[in-house]
Amino acid sequence: MKVAFPDVLGLAPENIEVLSLTGDASNRRYFRVVSKKPPLSAILMQKGRPEGFKASEEKTGRGENAPPGDPFLLIGKMLSEASLPVPKILGENDDGSLLLQEDLGDASLYSYLKE
Repeated sequence: MKVAFPDVLGLAPENIEVLSLTGDASNRRYFRVVSKKPPLSAILMQKGRPEGFKASEEKTGRGENAPPGDPFLLIGKMLSEASLPVPKILGENDDGSLLLQEDLGDASLYSYLKE
């Protein structure tokens, strides 16, 4: 996979390693983008096309009742406002299919809430 957004991180592409992460039930894929110089990592989210019953994942309403943006970003904003740790958005491509975000480690929201 070609690395996206190297300029956002200020890194040379030859110093970047991309590691595939285990996904969940969504049509998104996640990658950890790691640089050794300086030590740094970020998470790259690649959105797939909505598939059949998953179409509601990206299109949750119509007309005046439609949410004002991407559900992933809206939920992140809501969690942040509730003082839960959410990653900062570092960059996004024009069509929204790639999103680079802060790497908060491997803990899930579920494990955070269990503690």
